[in-house]
Amino acid sequence: MIAYDALPGLNSSTLKALLTSPRAYRYAVTQGREETDAMRRGSAIHCALLEPAEYPRRYHEAAHPGTTKAGKEERAEAADRGLVVLSRSDVAVVRAVVSGVREHDRAPYYLDRIERVEEVIQWTIDGRACKGRIDAWCANSVLLGVKTTRSLARFAWQATDLHYPLQWAWYHDGLDALGRRPSLVVEIVVETSPPYDCICHVIPDAVLELGRSHYQTALRLLGECEARDQWPGAYPGETILTLPDRAYYEAHPDEETLADDD
Repeated sequence: MIAYDALPGLNSSTLKALLTSPRAYRYAVTQGREETDAMRRGSAIHCALLEPAEYPRRYHEAAHPGTTKAGKEERAEAADRGLVVLSRSDVAVVRAVVSGVREHDRAPYYLDRIERVEEVIQWTIDGRACKGRIDAWCANSVLLGVKTTRSLARFAWQATDLHYPLQWAWYHDGLDALGRRPSLVVEIVVETSPPYDCICHVIPDAVLELGRSHYQTALRLLGECEARDQWPGAYPGETILTLPDRAYYEAHPDEETLADDD
C-alpha cells in the first residue's frame, strides 16, 4: 500500500499553508514537516480514542524515565518492536483525555458507531488531484473528527487561526464528490490539561461554506503562482509598521522596573 504522503494530490494542510503565503506553501510541499512531541501525543490520543484495539500494537507506555539506564533499555526494546514510545507524562495525558471524552454525555455515541478510521479519500477539482485522510466515518454517514485544545473556551479562535473550517469543508466536499455526502460533520474536542473537559461540536453549514470559500481562494492563488512560477512571502514589497494602541500610552516594562527601583 502506498503511504499517504506519497500519494499525488493537494491536501488540506498544504492549502492552509498557502493561506499564510505562497512561500509557506512551497516550503511545506518541498520540505515537509518534522513530527513534534505534541504531534506524536496527538496521534496517540487519536489512536486511543478511535482505534483502542490498535493502541497497544502501536504504542509503548514507558515505565521508566528516559534518562535512566532502565528507561533507555526499555525504549530500545520498544523501538526494535516498531513501537512508538510515550513518556510517562504523555501517558498520563492520553489516559486522562480518553477518560474525559468517555465521560462526556454525547461523545461516546459517535465513538461507538465508528465504521472506518483514518480513511484515505482521493478526488479531483477541475482536473487537479486532491486527497484527504479523515479521522472517522460513522454510521448514518457522520463525518467525525477529534481535536485537542488547551481551552475549550478558546477553541473557536484556535479553529479560526489554524483554518479548521477549510479542513472540515475539504473533507466534506471530497466525500461528497465520491457520492458519500456526510449527513453531519462532528468534531470532538477535548482539553489536554485538567479538568480534561470535552465538547461535541456539530459543524454548521455556515462554517462549512466559510471553509469552502477559503480553499477555493487557496486554489485560485495556487493557479496564479504556478502560472507565474512566483512564490512570494506574506509581505512582499514595503509595509508600513503599525504598532498596537497600547504602545503609545503604556509604560515600557523596562521603564516600570526603573521606576520601582527609585
